Amino acid sequence: MKGPQLLASMGLAAYLALSRSAEASCECVLVVEGADFRARCYQTCGYEDTSYSEVAWRGVTECHARALRFAANLWKRLQHDPAFRSLAGRTPLIFEPVYGWSDTLGRHDWQAPPGLRPATVDSLLGVFREIDRARSATVFTVRLGLFVERSRAEARWRDLHDLRPPNENPDYRDPAFTVDWRLSTCAYTARPNLFVLPDGAGAGPWRVCYGLFLDRGDAARAAYRLRRARRMSTVIQALPFSRDLLQAAVSQWHVRGMTDTD
Repeated sequence: MKGPQLLASMGLAAYLALSRSAEASCECVLVVEGADFRARCYQTCGYEDTSYSEVAWRGVTECHARALRFAANLWKRLQHDPAFRSLAGRTPLIFEPVYGWSDTLGRHDWQAPPGLRPATVDSLLGVFREIDRARSATVFTVRLGLFVERSRAEARWRDLHDLRPPNENPDYRDPAFTVDWRLSTCAYTARPNLFVLPDGAGAGPWRVCYGLFLDRGDAARAAYRLRRARRMSTVIQALPFSRDLLQAAVSQWHVRGMTDTD
């Protein structure tokens, strides 16, 4: 078991336990928002059902991972394609609801601007499907520490609990980010915050990370704020995105005020 896969399984039980107060099943919704686009992915998740095992949860995170990978590559395309950026600047690109995000993107998934010719809609859908088929994407994180021992990394993770966001108005886009994203369950809504990952493919050394950013500028601004407010040493790292990375990070997120340890 390598890298994020190791953490993906380690934090699962704790993450599910945190949501035991939720109903037997609910909607787990991943939302990605920028000034020029918005994407949502809805997936049913059943925290109270003990048979809702890691295999079932894998289906949830695969849905969300595909949506987030699509959003990361869509944002990259918007940055490098002037014509595409011009279109989105006139009318934001909106993809919702995409339930499960398991099939080929269709007209019902994209809210096409009124007035576009059918041929233009089909052409743009072809571009979106090409982006959706991409199997790789890059995200960014801010490394706050690197430790030989996992226990030392986890201790640092606990010490930095005040960096976790409070559960106040979490469902609105945060204008501080160029591209904001969040994950909502029955128990809470959280944005990417603190998590621990192996530094590389093996089981160590261990890095304490803050955030999973689709835009490198957002990561740089977060690092600057941490250096200025906390006098912290920060390193911006590019990470190959994967479902295992997403699950590893999400399983360690907490929201201040929602657990006994926060």
